Amino acid sequence: MPSLRHAFGAPALVVATVIALLTGAMTTPAAAAVPAPRPTVSTTQDAATVSWPAVKGADRYAVCLVRNVGDSSCTEGFFTTKTSHTFTKLTPVAGTDYLVHVRAYDGSASAASPRVAIDLRPAAPKVSVSTGTDTAAVSWTAIPDADRYAVCLVRSLAQTSCTEGFFTTKTSHTFTKLTPVDGTDYHVHVRAYVGKASAASPRTPIELTLKPEAPTGLKHTVKSSSATITWKAAKNATSYDVCVMTFVKATACEQVTPRTTGTTATLTGLSPNLGTDYVYMVRAYRGDARADSARARFDLPVGDVAWITFESSTPTSLTLIWKAATNAETYVVDVSTKKDFSSGVRTQQVAGTRTTFTGLAPGVRYYARTRGDNAPVKGAVRGVTTRILPTSDVDVRVVTYNLCGQDKCRSSSGIGSWKSRKSRAAAAVLGTGASVISTQESGDKDTNFGSVLPGFRRAAYISAKSLFYKTSVYNLNRSGTLTLDADRRRYAVWAELVEKSSGTPFIVVDPHLEPYKGKTNDDRRYAQTRRMLSLVGALNTRDLPVVYAGDVNSNKNNAKYAGGYDGVRKAFLAADHVDSFDRARAADNGDRADGHAYNVLFNSSNQGQVVPIKNGDHVDAIYTTPDVTSRTWKVVVDLASANRYRTPFASDHNPLTAYLGIPGQTQKP
Repeated sequence: MPSLRHAFGAPALVVATVIALLTGAMTTPAAAAVPAPRPTVSTTQDAATVSWPAVKGADRYAVCLVRNVGDSSCTEGFFTTKTSHTFTKLTPVAGTDYLVHVRAYDGSASAASPRVAIDLRPAAPKVSVSTGTDTAAVSWTAIPDADRYAVCLVRSLAQTSCTEGFFTTKTSHTFTKLTPVDGTDYHVHVRAYVGKASAASPRTPIELTLKPEAPTGLKHTVKSSSATITWKAAKNATSYDVCVMTFVKATACEQVTPRTTGTTATLTGLSPNLGTDYVYMVRAYRGDARADSARARFDLPVGDVAWITFESSTPTSLTLIWKAATNAETYVVDVSTKKDFSSGVRTQQVAGTRTTFTGLAPGVRYYARTRGDNAPVKGAVRGVTTRILPTSDVDVRVVTYNLCGQDKCRSSSGIGSWKSRKSRAAAAVLGTGASVISTQESGDKDTNFGSVLPGFRRAAYISAKSLFYKTSVYNLNRSGTLTLDADRRRYAVWAELVEKSSGTPFIVVDPHLEPYKGKTNDDRRYAQTRRMLSLVGALNTRDLPVVYAGDVNSNKNNAKYAGGYDGVRKAFLAADHVDSFDRARAADNGDRADGHAYNVLFNSSNQGQVVPIKNGDHVDAIYTTPDVTSRTWKVVVDLASANRYRTPFASDHNPLTAYLGIPGQTQKP
């Protein structure tokens, strides 16, 4: 576009005239036929677009931009045939930034518009907001040359009028007494004014900082290594997390779950801790505000103990081992002598999977069980194991004695009445130091031998057979009778005794077999012995040691009779039983020929004759199972001289005693 100075040629008068016209130094002639333009201005921050309607008859326009009202020359000036122009790279100043006017020309005639003020549009303020529970502090950047700001608070984006609006020259304002609503609480925008020009910031959302309420209704569902936490939604909360601790008095979270907008969270990889396993609280958030629930706690469930068994035992102790249970911190172990643990229960709480109970009773059956414990959570009891504790070896002195207590002895034998013999018989038995006494021909009411045996109690009785035991030494576990030959009225009694100090059990049997010599009677004794062995085998379910002490009416002398034999010995040896006489006699005892057997030349039946008869033939016997040792064996005689009995006799038999070693029992299922 040509400048005004070059457009009108060189003559000084013409140039001066145009400038004067543009600057308003000259007035329009009265005869001018050209109307004045009506310019309008639109601005940005550094530009102004001047536009005007076309003037009828005008062939050109002169546009003049000045900085101040008093300026006589254009800051920018030019002729144009267009009806608009944009000035760029403008800069604001205090007050009105620029002035502009337009002159229309028709030949030499012209008319100028009034000067129009140009105020550049200011920059839009940058707004920031900080909130409280019912306040919003709004601040914005200062805009150069801005002479005021309009602040507008609205509830929603669609709102056209301000809920609160005002002008201010400051760059901040705090709104108070605000209230929240669903969704965005408020919006705010700020408009900066420079003169009439203005620029508004975008609308900035305002979310009041509402403190959420503390979560309630905490619940947890626990598995072996995880826990799912649930809670009720808290008022004003927008998100949650779970703070997890392993100590009740912990002040800091040891684990925090990811933030969630829901009301559930899952913890994984858990394992038990000493005491309470886990403590947790749910934390509700709204912005920077937080509210914590009350603390809750949980312990992981305890798995089952898959098995428990006896590792080892002694007569007075047992050691148990078991498979570890999931999450068990400790184990509660019970032992009892009752299968249902209704009484006699001893309990230990241990940290490992092995424990020993001491001070137990030997030979007693114990039941054991265990469960895991993750205090206060208790596991279930699964399975019970049982064992009979072993016992130690024990010695027992047994005596067998046919008392002839029913006065059925032959009158020619010189045996006195039972009444006269009773005390002598008792002295003979008690003098052996025996703790088990087996008697035959000892009636119930007429003999009543127990009345002269202080400290003894009768364990069993049938048909003139009585079995006594010393109560300070033994407990009676059970007892009974055996029918060996009903037709011949041959019986035996038996008792299962338990030695108190060792707990060792054993069985004693008191038989009285068929009398008299001859093959027929030997066969009867053989059959009666086999029957007795069979019956005892059936009742001896624990395979206990057995001692047979009684009047068997059999010995090697039976072979002197036609077809005769020692049927009792034959039956016992065939069953792998042992004659205690043989074992004691065979024992090494220096140069002594009979080992630990004594008075072997005296028959155990004296028949009331003062001179011993049939030396070495013993009608009474003590047989045992092979596990029983025979320490000593002895026929008890009272001699007036080396070859004569002392009279009067206590019975037509001599007491027969053996000092036996009963083996202890091994641990048994």
